[in-house]
Amino acid sequence: MLYELIWLPNTANMSEDDYKIAMLSDQNKLFNNYDVVNFLLLDNRDFLMTMSPELQEWSAKEITSEVMEANPQLKIALVVSQDIFSRVSVSQAVEEDETMDRVTHYFENKEEAYDWILSHHKKHNFS
Repeated sequence: MLYELIWLPNTANMSEDDYKIAMLSDQNKLFNNYDVVNFLLLDNRDFLMTMSPELQEWSAKEITSEVMEANPQLKIALVVSQDIFSRVSVSQAVEEDETMDRVTHYFENKEEAYDWILSHHKKHNFS
């Protein structure tokens, strides 16, 4: 099963606390469905927040490490933001967690991400 997280343009005005609340909410949804989620699609095209180094570290420690520990087979497709500062800060946050960095694949558009997910799904016969 695919879990999709879509960021909206209003992230340009998002506070770090708002980001943490949103990520903890999605993490909780994932925890409740780990037995069926094989793929995570992060649609960051409209993610316009530049994450501070502290927030990158928090995200890696509190979100991605926990997610990957709970579901080590998870494959992640990340559609990158068009905002260069957001793009760099998100990639740095991903790189903070070695496991997530290994299983995350970056795409310029959603169609490429879906194609990759479908090809992986067929190759590994996920239900």
